[in-house]
Amino acid sequence: SLRVSVLPGCHRCNMLELVSHPLRSYNQGCLACSSTLTNCCSDVNQSCFQVLPYSSSMLGGRALRILGLTLPPDGRLLCRFKGEIEQQGIIDEEGHPYCIAPLLYETGWISFDVSTDGTDFNRSGEFLSVHPSKADPTFEVTLVNSTLWQNYGTPNMAGQLRMTWNSSLIKSERVNVELWGYREVSRSPAGSSSLQAEISYLYSLGRNISNTGDFSFIPQPRERFSTWELGNIRITASPKSEGERNVQSLWSGGHVLAWHLEQSFRDDSSAWAQRKCLQWDDLERKLPDFLDELIDCPCSLAQARADTGRFHVSPHTTMYGRGCIRKLFLLRILSKISENVTVIFSSGAAVELRLYDATMTATVLLLVEFSNLTLGLLGRMNSDPSDDLMTRSGEVISSNATLEEIFTFGAEWNISNMSSLFTYDSHYLLDSYFFPLSHDPAFVPAFSLPLKPDDPLAADMLSMCLGEGAQFCIHDTLISRSLAVGNATLRAHQHHQALMEALKPVVSCGWLPAPRNGKKNGTHYLQGKTLGFTCNEGYILYRSTERTCLKEGTWTGEQPYCITGKFGLRSFHTKIWRTEKFRKVRRTKKQKQNRMHKAVRAHVTAHLSFINPNLREMERSCWSALSSPLNTFRCGCVTSL
Repeated sequence: SLRVSVLPGCHRCNMLELVSHPLRSYNQGCLACSSTLTNCCSDVNQSCFQVLPYSSSMLGGRALRILGLTLPPDGRLLCRFKGEIEQQGIIDEEGHPYCIAPLLYETGWISFDVSTDGTDFNRSGEFLSVHPSKADPTFEVTLVNSTLWQNYGTPNMAGQLRMTWNSSLIKSERVNVELWGYREVSRSPAGSSSLQAEISYLYSLGRNISNTGDFSFIPQPRERFSTWELGNIRITASPKSEGERNVQSLWSGGHVLAWHLEQSFRDDSSAWAQRKCLQWDDLERKLPDFLDELIDCPCSLAQARADTGRFHVSPHTTMYGRGCIRKLFLLRILSKISENVTVIFSSGAAVELRLYDATMTATVLLLVEFSNLTLGLLGRMNSDPSDDLMTRSGEVISSNATLEEIFTFGAEWNISNMSSLFTYDSHYLLDSYFFPLSHDPAFVPAFSLPLKPDDPLAADMLSMCLGEGAQFCIHDTLISRSLAVGNATLRAHQHHQALMEALKPVVSCGWLPAPRNGKKNGTHYLQGKTLGFTCNEGYILYRSTERTCLKEGTWTGEQPYCITGKFGLRSFHTKIWRTEKFRKVRRTKKQKQNRMHKAVRAHVTAHLSFINPNLREMERSCWSALSSPLNTFRCGCVTSL
């Protein structure tokens, strides 16, 4: 049985929606209605509206127009986001209602309700809150010469700072230019709890200035606000109070606030940076470890590019230089390549739809957590191909089955309309896909087609369908009578094979550090790769100069160190000289002299054993090392005692 919560304006659509998505239970406002229900329900948008644009930066400030709703220009509109953030909406002269996206500390789909009487919030919608780096750049304040903004106050970085914006996006002749600061703070007295983001208004750079879309200023040090090191510029209409939240506005990207830091930064930016670095290091030691919360990074670029369910290329880095791979947190992403669409679900599963000419292929990517949990057309995910052809009853068909048997297997996994996860929310979709049979049991495909020598496609087909996947290419060419279709099949198969190759497990031996006072040559840590190590001038390399990653996942050789003899010689000679002094001065006190001699020998022996437990060999080799708290090494020459 299904419980249905009927919304005003949607009552005539409930039966259609139950048919279109029978597994859906309606109890969450606008989710009861779909965008295309206007085919049967003319007033659906009065209760279940859409907005334009559908997304906004999480910093807020963007006007979201409510589509399909018209109100009197002097009417009332109250917007409530997430059931708790209330603010006045805007109604323009043409009666178009707008809600201003609020400042949020989260991304994803955000639900909101509106009221036209100030009491009943009987209309619902949602918009997508995105990270500022993914927001529409048209609505962003541009910081001209970003290098100057980021490094202002350092040598040769001074003068005016300039910003520009689209003045038509702020419906006011005069505007305020504000600086907002961002930081992450701990709410616990000890400062050891998880950090929380904080965005606050600091001060105005310009008040009631003309909205020309261009503003410049000469920054002054702000000792009072020097603890705010990151921030954004915000531009609002001047009638609004300075620092007022959740009003229509334009934001710049986040940037380092070097231009407003205290005078000590401008006097000696290097010393200031060193102090901040040490403070940051001290803070990092107090914060909880977050590495365990992150998924493992792919071992290769090919793996990262293939693992579209969890990773994608950062738009701010290059594929051919020093870059990074960012984790996806969004619920669903559409790729910018028109031929491909990648849908990513919150579970981490991903489906990539790829267009090849007039054909479409679907690739499903699952996390390892799905192992042994899948059944159906794609088989059981357990790296064992022998049990992939498992029927609903649990019977396993041989992997050497005929095409007819495989076809019968696939037909058994035909789903019913009641279990479908698709939404058929229009008459066209219902008539085309829901009511007709999804699988015609009377249909029998052509499992094989003879290749006739006089076939006009034969020559071109045989020259095109080569290599792995040729049999699929030939079959689809003959069945469709189209070389383009056959070529698309071949390309799709090759892409799949390349994807499988990229996702194969690889052996990694793990990261190796460069020796202190030395360098590491190489950045690859996979099987067969070799790293080289050298020392800076004045240092000698001890242990392995090269280390190679073995198939067992271990490195050859030993961790190298860069050592110098200057301080070690002085240290050891001092100890030996003191030993000889004790022997001469206190020769008459033989018992005490023997105790001192043994103590010194034990002291030196302990340091020798740090490098090599074979003490006699070390005595003959005439060198050793001492360890310091900083893990550096000092070398000296010691004769047998």
